[in-house]
Amino acid sequence: MSKFRQKVVLVVDDEEDMREVIEDSLEDSPLEIISAASAEAGAEAVENLVIDIAIIDVFMPGKGGLWLIGELKRQNPEADIIVISGGWQGMEAGKTLKAAEATGPVHTLNKPFLPAELSNLVMGLIEARERAIEARNAALLAGGTE
Repeated sequence: MSKFRQKVVLVVDDEEDMREVIEDSLEDSPLEIISAASAEAGAEAVENLVIDIAIIDVFMPGKGGLWLIGELKRQNPEADIIVISGGWQGMEAGKTLKAAEATGPVHTLNKPFLPAELSNLVMGLIEARERAIEARNAALLAGGTE
């Protein structure tokens, strides 16, 4: 990974315990983690930041995760988005995650998930992002185009 820019992960879930699980699963990584308890707070927290990865719960009080996905795609179109859900009021998590996928490219995880599962996904996305940047830079330095 690049040594020059701190990678930023946004974690948005209204359940404090879930935010802690996510933060704990990433604590050994070189990532800056920003947490928020609502979609509105998440959008506000990143107004002036470049987000590399956002981990967003679908169902939260207020505007909710689907609204936040739209906001993040508008503000940070290059960000990778991981959507998490355990379902809600009888709606299966799979259906919830399908609704999130309809917003555009996202990665999904059913709650509950293993911390290593989330950590592997996040680090894989960061590494893929770095490889893409390196390849793009190599092509540009060689006189090619993107």
